[in-house]
Amino acid sequence: MMPNNTNFKDVLFILGAGASRDAGLPLAVEITDRIVDDVERNHDAFLPLLRFIHGGICFGRGCSNRRPDERVNIEEFLIACQDLAHRSSSSLYPFVASWHEKLGEVGRLPKEFEYVGTSNAFEFIVHHAKNRLREWLTVTDPTQAKYFRNLKDFVHAGYRLQVFTLNYDECVELALEHGLGEINKRWTTGFDEKGWNPDLLQRKKPFDATLYKLHGSLDWVEDEELGVCSLKWPMADRAEEIPDKYESLLIFATAMKVVPRDPYLTLLVRFRTELAKARCIVILGYSFGDAHVNTMLLDALRKRPELQCVVANRQESSHNYLPREFREQIATDRIHNIYELVDGQPVGVRLALEKDLLLQKVKEVCERTDEPPPF
Repeated sequence: MMPNNTNFKDVLFILGAGASRDAGLPLAVEITDRIVDDVERNHDAFLPLLRFIHGGICFGRGCSNRRPDERVNIEEFLIACQDLAHRSSSSLYPFVASWHEKLGEVGRLPKEFEYVGTSNAFEFIVHHAKNRLREWLTVTDPTQAKYFRNLKDFVHAGYRLQVFTLNYDECVELALEHGLGEINKRWTTGFDEKGWNPDLLQRKKPFDATLYKLHGSLDWVEDEELGVCSLKWPMADRAEEIPDKYESLLIFATAMKVVPRDPYLTLLVRFRTELAKARCIVILGYSFGDAHVNTMLLDALRKRPELQCVVANRQESSHNYLPREFREQIATDRIHNIYELVDGQPVGVRLALEKDLLLQKVKEVCERTDEPPPF
C-alpha cells in the first residue's frame, strides 16, 4: 500500500554523469576520447587541431600550477574550440598583439567540408561533437539502466523525490515510467503535450517524483510553431512534424551555465526552492564541477545546519571529492559516504541502489534529523 502523498518527506537528488556510467554511458572525459577516435577514423584532416587544443589546455593547467596530465573533459575542450573560432569578436582581441602562429593553420577548414555551414575548423569540431552526442548518450539497452528503477523504492518508503540532474540522457525517465507509470500521472518533467508547462511543478497535489533536467535533455527541441517541447517525455502534439535531424536543446560546451530563459531559469529557481525544504540531499555521480550548482548547494548547507548529504561516488572520504570551500565550511559529519567493497571494488551508484544501501542510509539520516534536540 502506497503512503499518503501528503505525508511524504522530500528528498532532493543531484545526479551527475557518474550516475549513468553503469548504464554504459560515457563520462565527459570519455566523450573527448571518442571525439578523437572518431576524427582519427573519419576526418583525420582535423587531427592537428585536436592535438593543438589538447596540448594547449594541458599547458594552461601547468601555468596555473595544476596537474597537466589530467584527462580533458569534452566541455573544456569544446569551450576552447568555440572561443578560438570566434576570437576576433572577443573583448580581449584588441589587446592581443599576436595569436599563436598555428591557429590560422589548424583552424583552416578543408575545402571538402565547406558545405557543412561552418566557417572554420574549430566550428566544425564543435558541431560534429554536438551531433554525435545524441548517439553516444542514448540508452541503447534499457536493461543496463534498470538500476534506476530502484528510485521507486524511495516512494514506497514514504519519500517524495525531487530529482535534479545535470545529465541529458533518459535513464531516469525510463525508470520512472517503469516504476510509477505514465508521465504526468505520478511523476513529471514539467512538460506536457503542448510543450513546456511550469504550472505542472506547482500543482496543489504534488507528484510523487519530479525530474528537473537543469542543463536540458536529448529529447528537448525548440520548434518555430510548437516552441520548447519534448519529443518523448511526453511526446508533443504534432511532434512527428519535426525533422529527424534536429539539434537538442542543451546547455553544453559553454562556460555560462546559467541561462536566463525557460525552461532553464524556472528549473534553477526550483532547485533553490527545494534545497530550502529538503530533508536530505542525495548526490549520485556528481563531481562538483558546476560552480552555480555548488554555490546554491553550499548556501543551503550553511543556512540549514540540520541539512544532511548522502553521497555515492566510489570515494571513501569526502576529502577526495569535496571542493575546498565545502571542506572548510561544512562539518564532515553532515556528509555521509556510502562506501563498501564488493569483490574488492568500491560500490558505485548502481550497487548502492540495487542493494538498498542508498535507501537505508537516507532512512538513517532522516531518522537522525527527526530526533528531538538534546536538553
